[in-house]
Amino acid sequence: MIQSKKRWQIDRPDEELVNQLAKDLKLSTMLTKILVARGIATSEQANAYLYMDESNLHDPFLLHDMQKAVDRIQYAIDTQQQLTIYGDYDCDGVTSVTVLLTALERLGAKVNFAIPNRFEHGYGPNSDFFAQLIQKAQKSSLQSTTASQALSKLPSQSRLE
Repeated sequence: MIQSKKRWQIDRPDEELVNQLAKDLKLSTMLTKILVARGIATSEQANAYLYMDESNLHDPFLLHDMQKAVDRIQYAIDTQQQLTIYGDYDCDGVTSVTVLLTALERLGAKVNFAIPNRFEHGYGPNSDFFAQLIQKAQKSSLQSTTASQALSKLPSQSRLE
């Protein structure tokens, strides 16, 4: 087993606040501990967090070149080009790959995914792994969760221009 080099420090939320929110909102103390740990201290804040609507979401088109990305994905769907989703092997990576894969399949995309082996490829973007995907004749690839550092790992011919 791999030994962690980090020592976890877990904050303990205010038990009085946890119990009060659990009582007021008729929620489990487990859930209210999570809410309090995220900085939620009132019933109003908890309700706003738990029952948000679309007005709470940011416009994704504020992201740089989002329209180019949408157009390229739509073109790949329309022409049935193979898309590959690249993701991390960690919890948020696998989750985001699953969400993106499901959404694209529902839109009619021809899509698969690639998740690197952490022992072979390490953590985060890996240029050799990207090159392997490109060699497999993947026309387009989408990346989930691996942060902005990934762009520098992509071979230049595979970037969205």
